Amino acid sequence: MKAVCALVVAAVGCAVATGWAAQGKRQPVVQFPAGLIRVDAVVERELTSVGPVPVLTRDDFAIQVDGQPRPVAYFSADPAPLTIALLVDVSDSLTLSSSPREFRLALDDFLTFAIGPMDRARIGAVGDAVYWTSELTANKAALAKAAQDLFNVGPAHGQGPSPIWDGVDAAVRMVAFESVWRRRAVIIVSDGLSTGNVRGSEEVARDAALAGVAVYTITERALSSIAAYSPGGDQMSGLRTLSELSGGVPYVDGFPPAPRNPARFVHAAIDALRHAFTLGFAPPAADDKTHAIEVVVKRAGLSVRHRQLFKTN
Repeated sequence: MKAVCALVVAAVGCAVATGWAAQGKRQPVVQFPAGLIRVDAVVERELTSVGPVPVLTRDDFAIQVDGQPRPVAYFSADPAPLTIALLVDVSDSLTLSSSPREFRLALDDFLTFAIGPMDRARIGAVGDAVYWTSELTANKAALAKAAQDLFNVGPAHGQGPSPIWDGVDAAVRMVAFESVWRRRAVIIVSDGLSTGNVRGSEEVARDAALAGVAVYTITERALSSIAAYSPGGDQMSGLRTLSELSGGVPYVDGFPPAPRNPARFVHAAIDALRHAFTLGFAPPAADDKTHAIEVVVKRAGLSVRHRQLFKTN
């Protein structure tokens, strides 16, 4: 598969932090107004800015559709119930047995932080195909068993093709069936070496954006070659495209001199999902066409990640 490396490297202390803590204990959002387009906005400090993300209100955001302003018809800083599909690359180029302790810690963090009382998740592996080790569930015991079962997939199915894009596509389609009042996402842990796909990464990224499913990518160092991740190489675009078009965050882990630590980025992805803002706007027309979205935070020193496309029908 093509080797891919996301450009964004998250530092230990750079997990998304919003002003939610200053607002006290909040209740989860359990509905979203019908007829509006939902946009989950992950607000970050720019690299030249320091400090936590401040408390933000509706007036701090602006939305444009195809370059034309649209009123922010709905705003919430409250948490939303999560539906997350976690996919782990178990191909020979990224065998879990190379860093079993690190990957177990990442799976433990997922179980600890991603599954609250109203959340649902599914765990799967990408080897020569997609192998789900759990159903979509809120049952932590079932998910803990699924996490352990991941380590049994690689030895039998880690050789041959590694269709990462098709795996993400399957996960996006599954998560997209969940209610729009949920914050829906896919987290993929992979070295980005993807082969044997039916669909390309950009196709999958566009469909994820249109479905309102954010893809968070954690790019791990491949066992085969660190040199494969040379700056500017075409292999760097796939995982990054999945995140940037869909509104997720691309992370990079395990590149020298940093040690491999996927748990750090699983935690960062869940933190971003927990603290995203929920925006809604009325579409200009039900024309069954694809439209571009741009969300802007008006305060200096802040940037926002969000889905970049939507379609009305």
